[in-house]
Amino acid sequence: MARWKFNEIGERDLEQRPHHQEFFRDTPKPEAFVREVIQNSLDAKRDGSDKVKVLFSFDKAPLGEIYDYVEDLGPHLDAWDILPSGWGSADHLVPFLTIEDFGTTGLTGPTSRNFSKSQKNEHFLSFWLRDGMSEKQKEKGGRWGLGKHTFFMVSKINTFWGLTIRDDGKEYLMGKSALKPHNIGEKRYTHYGFFRDENDDPVTDENLLNGLKKEFSLKRKTSSGLSLVIPYPISNINHDSLLKSVMIHYFYPILRDNLVVSIQGFKDGIRTDLNRKNFRKKAKRIDWDGTEWENKDVDEFLKLVINGIKDIENGEITRLPDKLGENWTISKDDINEDLFEDISKKFNSNRPITLSLPVCIKKKSEDKYRYGDFFLFLKKYNPDEMSGSEEHYIRSGIRLPEESKRYNRLGRRPVRGLLVVENDDVVSPFLADAEVPAHTHWNEQTEGFQEKYEKATNPIRYIRNSMKRIVGLLIESKKESYEGLLQDFFSVVGGESMNVQSDNPSSHDTPSDPGESDNEPESVEDDKEGEETDPSPGPDTPPESSTVDFSIRRIDGGFKIKYTGDEDELPVTRTLRAAYDIHRGNPFNQYEPFDFTFSELNIDKDGVDVLDKDENELEFRVFKHDSYMKVTGFDVSRDLIVRI
Repeated sequence: MARWKFNEIGERDLEQRPHHQEFFRDTPKPEAFVREVIQNSLDAKRDGSDKVKVLFSFDKAPLGEIYDYVEDLGPHLDAWDILPSGWGSADHLVPFLTIEDFGTTGLTGPTSRNFSKSQKNEHFLSFWLRDGMSEKQKEKGGRWGLGKHTFFMVSKINTFWGLTIRDDGKEYLMGKSALKPHNIGEKRYTHYGFFRDENDDPVTDENLLNGLKKEFSLKRKTSSGLSLVIPYPISNINHDSLLKSVMIHYFYPILRDNLVVSIQGFKDGIRTDLNRKNFRKKAKRIDWDGTEWENKDVDEFLKLVINGIKDIENGEITRLPDKLGENWTISKDDINEDLFEDISKKFNSNRPITLSLPVCIKKKSEDKYRYGDFFLFLKKYNPDEMSGSEEHYIRSGIRLPEESKRYNRLGRRPVRGLLVVENDDVVSPFLADAEVPAHTHWNEQTEGFQEKYEKATNPIRYIRNSMKRIVGLLIESKKESYEGLLQDFFSVVGGESMNVQSDNPSSHDTPSDPGESDNEPESVEDDKEGEETDPSPGPDTPPESSTVDFSIRRIDGGFKIKYTGDEDELPVTRTLRAAYDIHRGNPFNQYEPFDFTFSELNIDKDGVDVLDKDENELEFRVFKHDSYMKVTGFDVSRDLIVRI
C-alpha cells in the first residue's frame, strides 16, 4: 500500500515555503529543466557505458487508470487551488511527460538515513530528501542540490514521480510534491508531500512498480537508470521547446558522441532523434527565431565545434607551455617563437585552431599543485563575413550561457571561440565549485570557493580570460591597425587630460561592452583637487556627440564620471573598462589582474549602484540625475585609459 502524505504542522513547528525556483528565474523554464535533467543523466553515466541516452515522451492517461498513484493528492491540490478541472472523473485524461535515461547507474546508495555511522554514495537520499545539499563531487555537474526544483517548475501541480532501477537490480519508486503550507479543515500541512509506502519507505511493491511502467508507457523494463513522470506539464514544455533547448545547451556532448537524445510527442506525434551523425543536419532545418541562436550562423559554428572535437580525438591539438598555467598569465614571451608563429599564421589565415592550455590548481587540503588542461577552439573571419564575436563556455558537457552574455570578452572582433573543459579531476571540479546554482556562469565569490583553493582567484581568472588573451596576442601578431582603437577612450598623460580620435577607426578590433549602442567619444575634462573646470578644446578634440551621456574627469589617483544625460532616460546601465596605457598595441588586450582589479580599488558614489566588478570591468546602474562615481587607487605613475 502506498499513498501521498503531507506532515501536519504543530502550533510551535517551523512553517516555511521554499523559494528555490528563484535561482532559475533568469533562465527560460524549458532550458532550466533540460539543463538539469540531462546534466543529472550525464553525471550518472555507468562505468563501461559508451554513451548516455535520454528519452523525453509526452502522453496522456485516464485518471481512473492511474488512480493508485494520485489517491490522497487531490485534497492537497484543492487546498492550494490548483486541482485540475475534471479531476473527479475517471475518464479525465491526465497529460504527462516522462524522462528516462539509459546507460546510467540510477539513484544509488542507501534509501534511509543512519545517523549512527558515516554513509557514502547517498545519491538516492540527496535526490529525494535533501535541499541545498549535493553528493556530487569531482567532475560532476551540480554542487548546490537545487536543480531538482526545476521538475516542480514544469508541472502545473508541482508534482513528479521517480522510478529507479540500480545495477544490483533493486527497484524503488517515490513521488514528491512541492506546494505551500495549506489547510484541510482545521489541520495545517507542510509544503512537501511524498508518495511512499505505509512505513514512509520507498515503494517496492511489484504491482505498483509494474503498473507505473505500464500506465505511464515507460520504456524501462530491467535496465538501470532513472525514469521520471511529470503530470500536467506547463504549456511551454513541448516537443519544439525541448528540442531547441537540448540543441543549444548540449550540442557539445552530442557531437562528442557522449549523449543521444530522443523527443517523442503524443502517441501519434512527431519523434526527433539527436545524435552525432544527424545533429548538424537537424540544426539546419530549425527556425531559431526567438532563441539564443537567432541571427547566428549556426552551421558555421557547428563546423568549428566538430573540427575541434576531431582534433582532440585525433590528437592534433597544439598544447601551450606549462609555464602559462604555472604563472596564470598568457604572454607571448612564454611561448616558443616558432610555435607562436605557426599558431598565428594559421589563425590569421582564417583557419580553425585547437589549443590545449595548462593550468595549475591546488586545494588547501592538498600538499601540492596539480596540473590540468582545457581547450580553446578558435576561428577568425573577415569583417564582411561576421559582425562581432561569438563565444561559448562548456564544462563537463554543460554550457554556461551567461559567461559570454555578461562579459563579451572578444568584443567586436570577427572571431568564434569555444572554451571547453572536459571531464577530469582537476579543472572541472575547480570550476564546478565556482558555479552559481543554475550553472549559467562562474562566480569566484561563490560560497566556500575561496576557502577551498589556494589563490583561487588567479587560476579562475586565467581560465575565464584565456580566450580573450590568446585572441589579442594572435591579432596583435599580424600587426593589424589599431588606429581608432582609442576613439572612445580618454587618456591621462603627464597630468594632462586628452581626447584621442582617429580618422580611420577599425571597429571590429575595438573591445565592446554589453548594451553599447554607439561608438561616439566620451567628453573629457580635468578635475583638479575637486574643482571641475572645462579645458579649452585643442586641435585634437573630437566634436561633441549628442549621444554622450557621461563625462569623465581626471582626479588624483583615478577618475570621476558624472551622468549628463536626460533624466527621462534613467535608470541607465553601463559597463566601464580601464587599462594602463602601453607603448604599442591594445591596452585592454595586455591588461593583467596584477595591474589592478576594481574589487581592490576605492569607489565613492552617489546615485549609482555597482552591479558587478570583474578584473578591469565595472558594471554600474545610474538611477538619479546629477549622480557621480569616483574610482581611486590607481598607480599615479602610469597613464590610464578609461572607456564607458
